[in-house]
Amino acid sequence: MWTAAATGPAVAGVFYALAALRRRRSLHPGVGYAGWLQVDAGAARSGVPLFSPDAWHRAVLRFSRDAGRPEPLPDALRVAVKLPAAHGPGAD
Repeated sequence: MWTAAATGPAVAGVFYALAALRRRRSLHPGVGYAGWLQVDAGAARSGVPLFSPDAWHRAVLRFSRDAGRPEPLPDALRVAVKLPAAHGPGAD
């Protein structure tokens, strides 16, 4: 545990320097979109309020490239979905 505490600031410094050089995030640079998620009646699950039939939730989608390599180089494409306040205020 002390090793992680000792190396944490150094690792953070490396990622900060890399982000400063690239002028964007050092890992997972990408783009985000705001929208809505509608639960289709066929995908609804009984007993799960989040997935009740015809439910609507605010949604944030984020697409990112894993290591942030320049566009012609291969990289894994990731997508993340966040439903702000889906379980109540402040409970994403």
